[in-house]
Amino acid sequence: MTRTQFDRGDRRTRASELAIDLAGARVTVAVTRSARRLRSVAIAVEAGRVKVAAPMAMTDTQLLALLAKRATWIAGRLGGGVAEAPSQALRDGDTLPFRGENLALRVAVHSGSRAFVRREGAALAVELPGSLPGERQPAAVRQAVAAWYRARAAEVLPGIVHRWAAVSGLEPARVLIRDQKRRWGSCGPDGTIRLNWRLVLFDPHLADYVVVHELAHLRHRHHQAGFWEEVARLMPDHAARRRQLTAAGRELVV
Repeated sequence: MTRTQFDRGDRRTRASELAIDLAGARVTVAVTRSARRLRSVAIAVEAGRVKVAAPMAMTDTQLLALLAKRATWIAGRLGGGVAEAPSQALRDGDTLPFRGENLALRVAVHSGSRAFVRREGAALAVELPGSLPGERQPAAVRQAVAAWYRARAAEVLPGIVHRWAAVSGLEPARVLIRDQKRRWGSCGPDGTIRLNWRLVLFDPHLADYVVVHELAHLRHRHHQAGFWEEVARLMPDHAARRRQLTAAGRELVV
């Protein structure tokens, strides 16, 4: 582990940064020291960022040692953390991501009683029922778009798992597509792999990383050295893909 640091603040709090290496990836840790905190240290991973709250007297060396002990937990959270999607409305003319493409959102009203979504070339067309009150239309658009993404995820993601299972020799018991609030994927004790449907928003190579990550858990039920060696065997650039996934997760639209 290496570190870089800056200090600012008054006598009661001090902010700084530490840099640590996790599975070949350089991760910045935001540290806040407080005179109010006497002994305990709190480590959190939120939206792809590592944050530490520590006593004022704790040294960088002590913090680095503690972070090293929690490296497996931190790496696991970084590998599976999903940022909360923003709540702003989706509007006609907005751009929606889909597996490395950009689709133009087209919103219209029709005479039917249900919302419909269909892809038209480089556009995603959403038709809302004309009877729907105007104040409810933004939520209806988001719901319709999310349902379209979920359906595409059910079509695409299992195939990615089966392709990598053939490469790795690691076969899951089942593949389920889920609305996971804090994970891109998970691997259950029974060998079931669950994948977040939002993965279809991103470039396909990021979904590949999550699939490889979860398949590796079929052999290693932890985030220790053996696990990361398995991931690296299948995907040598996994650390770069993990960083890209974290950045992409901050730009979620649904």
